[in-house]
Amino acid sequence: MEDVPPADPKKNRSIYDATAGEIFWKNFLAGAGRSLGGIIFYLLFILIIGSFFLRYLAPIVSPLMDQLNSISGSLNRIPKF
Repeated sequence: MEDVPPADPKKNRSIYDATAGEIFWKNFLAGAGRSLGGIIFYLLFILIIGSFFLRYLAPIVSPLMDQLNSISGSLNRIPKF
């Protein structure tokens, strides 16, 4: 029968063997990664929605905005009492 060396205690660690600093550091890195991923996701989302708006909705909305600007300009020319 072969003589098996004892297991290395550093390789067989559990959550109960971890120090407070290790737990904090791992949770900090996980939170930072999640935040960075969320920021990247939202930037991509805004980019996609913005490109959709500029390509399809801006030609439709632009004449309406010009009309609203002319209406507001004519309302400003009305004398106030």
